[in-house]
Amino acid sequence: MANNVPVRTYDSKEVNLVVEGVVITGHAEGTWISAERSEDDFSEHVGAHGEVALAESNNFTGEITFSLDCTSPSNEFLYGLSRRRLDRAIISAVIVDANTHGGIRISASQ
Repeated sequence: MANNVPVRTYDSKEVNLVVEGVVITGHAEGTWISAERSEDDFSEHVGAHGEVALAESNNFTGEITFSLDCTSPSNEFLYGLSRRRLDRAIISAVIVDANTHGGIRISASQ
């Protein structure tokens, strides 16, 4: 390449959702997983004279959303976990993305 800009690749097979230690399989086509924080990391505050301050949020809550095919072998396992909600059980979930050097890891429990 003439401009020496590196070409990067992304492989969805390098992304795993692990719920309660079980790798979830049978993902639906398209955007099958996403993670989002409930609030921005920082919020900007501008004073009456234009001075700007940043406030860091300590709210680390968020939401992991994923889609599975109706034939996913993980549906039965997840249905069983949903029944535990009645007991107010805490369920852990981790997204592991090995596409980046060192990997990205997002975890949650609810």
